[in-house]
Amino acid sequence: MKFRTVLFDSFRLLGRSPKLFIPKIIISFLYGISMIFMAQILLQIAPIFQNGAGIASLSSSPAGLQVLQSVVPPLLLLLVFAFAVMVLDIIVNAMYPFMVEGMFRGESISFRKALKLSLGKSLLVVPAVIFSLTVSLLITLPFIFLLSFSQLIGNNALAVVSVIFILAAAFITNIVFYLLYPVSTLERKGFFGVISRSVLLARKNIANVAKASVVQFIFSMVSFALAFFSENPQFLLLFIVFRIAVAVLATYVMVLNPVFYLEFERGHKIGAKG
Repeated sequence: MKFRTVLFDSFRLLGRSPKLFIPKIIISFLYGISMIFMAQILLQIAPIFQNGAGIASLSSSPAGLQVLQSVVPPLLLLLVFAFAVMVLDIIVNAMYPFMVEGMFRGESISFRKALKLSLGKSLLVVPAVIFSLTVSLLITLPFIFLLSFSQLIGNNALAVVSVIFILAAAFITNIVFYLLYPVSTLERKGFFGVISRSVLLARKNIANVAKASVVQFIFSMVSFALAFFSENPQFLLLFIVFRIAVAVLATYVMVLNPVFYLEFERGHKIGAKG
């Protein structure tokens, strides 16, 4: 089995069943709603900072206090909404191993069946993914603080080094937990079993996992850039195009993940149907 076969087979599955894009398109637009509301909140706060006021002085002036009173409630609601979307995103992501495995057997895609199976695994998958995100955050946090410090003292060289370490740490954790979704959904293991098994398989297939992680990492960076530009959309059509582009990249990543697992770890081949 060669890695380029996995890449090609992932494209084949998407070509056979374009409706695989639908779940991630929905999730992408839910994230888009968060971006729009966050942009509106930032626009409300921006004039205060443009007038020279800092965070500490917001509550010490009538205008600042009024802004806080109008911004804090929707901000809290936005955080709750964003967390709910993140959990929903994890559940949707967990649908893809089931759908891809079915396609390998020549079955047609059933969103209802995949969602039912995903929800059945949600009490395992959601904590496992949040754990991996927490580990990634803890590893990158010192470098994030270093980046903030470099900006404070105006040291551009230190800022560049900090960004390099942040990207390297994120890439390494991505390799370690790359097979978390297929392991947590397609294997019968508990929380600690899923974590240890994911790490073990990553070590076993380190070269190919690294290649797959590079693809995912590049697509994630492109998606991040698209998301950044779509935070202040000048045209609704442009915003929609950006969100669809993000969803397309995210879908390929989520299909590639179980295809890699099924072909490298289980030696499966794609069925005649799809």
